[in-house]
Amino acid sequence: MTIEELEYYSQGERTDTVGMDFMEALEEVCRKHKVWKYDGFKKTNPYVCDGSGYSLYIKYDNGKSVDSYGMNMSPDGYHAFAKDIYALFEPYCEKTRIHREED
Repeated sequence: MTIEELEYYSQGERTDTVGMDFMEALEEVCRKHKVWKYDGFKKTNPYVCDGSGYSLYIKYDNGKSVDSYGMNMSPDGYHAFAKDIYALFEPYCEKTRIHREED
């Protein structure tokens, strides 16, 4: 798996490769939160303006995928999933911050 952050290098773009331990942890987070149930969730609530939104696309080795997004709405359990994902990616985000400070 390759992680790519941001679109332009001047904004801190970084590409990193992760190992199988990361992939197994990512798979466990996806199973724990049953993210396949998020597939097809595509909702927007124009009456809530808190600036919260997400986009999730996962493609599995078997060809199946999960495609989901929301603006001011999310599927049940999504916030717990996002919290676990943030915790998993935090070490890579920290490397990006260090990389920017060195430039």
